[in-house]
Order: sequence, then C-alpha cells, then structure tokens
Amino acid sequence: HFEGLSVDFARESGAICLIRGFRALSDFEYELSIAINNRKLNPDIDTISLMPSEPYLFLSSHMVKEIVNFGGSVAHYLSPEVEQRLRDKLGK
Repeated sequence: HFEGLSVDFARESGAICLIRGFRALSDFEYELSIAINNRKLNPDIDTISLMPSEPYLFLSSHMVKEIVNFGGSVAHYLSPEVEQRLRDKLGK
C-alpha cells in the first residue's frame, strides 16, 4: 500500500517498470492513457501491459465478490485458500 503516484513509488522502490493488465478494448484505452502519462512523469519507468487468457477477459474483482455474496462458487477463479479468505472477509 502506498500513497501518491505509482511512478514515484516505483522509482523509490528501485523498480524499472510497472506491470498493468487489461481485459477488454475499453480497458486498453484507459491503460494507454495511464502509460502515456506515467511516461511523461518519469521516462525511466516503463509500463508493461498484459492481456489475460480468454476465461478471465470479462472477470473483475467486483464480479467475484458478487458471486460469493449470492452463494455461488468461484472455485474455477480462485485457489481454495484465497476463496476461503474472501468468504471470511465478506462473512459468507
């Protein structure tokens, strides 16, 4: 957890790049604007964008939490340990 700009945190941590992910085309435009602005703020920090495998293209943390809140299984998205921690956190 940190406060401030991610490029500043990266520099202070000795990182040389930021790794970001996007799912759909709408994410790409948003992530591209972030990468361009980060480059302007600190040209020494690169941004690497990753695209997920097809099963995860339209998955979000909000969606996973909603599935858990309504009693559904998220076993195909999360390891058993992570699923249990999420259920404990949400009181499910």
